[in-house]
Amino acid sequence: MTAQERALQALSSLVRFEVAIAGAEAAAAMLFSARANREVAAALQRCESSEQALQALLLRPEVNPALLASSRYLFRTQRTSLQGCRTQQKIAQGQEELAREELANRRNRERSLERALDFERRKRRLKQEQQEFGIADDLWSQQLWAQQRLSEPEPLRHVRGGRS
Repeated sequence: MTAQERALQALSSLVRFEVAIAGAEAAAAMLFSARANREVAAALQRCESSEQALQALLLRPEVNPALLASSRYLFRTQRTSLQGCRTQQKIAQGQEELAREELANRRNRERSLERALDFERRKRRLKQEQQEFGIADDLWSQQLWAQQRLSEPEPLRHVRGGRS
């Protein structure tokens, strides 16, 4: 394993840890957002209920001023609570969106590092294969050269001397 591969592997481990943290933060943000959505629904229901009660009170022929004042106060309180819940909902949705984006960015970084690590591994394997092919070519050349030497006819030697 090359130094480049080791460095990429270390970064990849760090990023996997960051992905896990970002995933946990995204999950927490989603829970916060879901809770805020439920709170808005409940606050909306309470607000509508107190509004209906106030309207029903106003339609009565005899109105108790203290009951009317307290119903109006309750309605305003419920409406203020609904606005607060909607504000919290927007904040929660914003946090969820940011957490999801962060998680997506971490995952993209993780995939990028994995691609870089795969590239380094392929590069190392290719270099190793080239070396092995070079060794095989050298062995083949040596074997071919040895075979050619063995198959060449020996040169004729001239014998000194005369014919008899």
